[in-house]
Amino acid sequence: MPAVEGTWHYNPSAKRVEIELAQTGAGEPCRLPMEIALAESGAAAPKIAKIEMTVTRQKFEIAMDKEPSAVELDPHTWLPMDARLAGN
Repeated sequence: MPAVEGTWHYNPSAKRVEIELAQTGAGEPCRLPMEIALAESGAAAPKIAKIEMTVTRQKFEIAMDKEPSAVELDPHTWLPMDARLAGN
């Protein structure tokens, strides 16, 4: 089972959420197409962004006008993986 750990932070000048992910499991990295949910205060539903991890360490940027209140990997639990994402 793949294991993914990462961090995210909001860059207000670029209006982007910057996410750094790493596959921490043993062996070669897996191809992991997944969704990321970005919750925004007052919004009825989170913004869903689709990404695809193809290497051990990867960075992603997602446009957001405001800092999200929460960011979640694979919010619908479609991938069998151990995922940890922390904001900073």
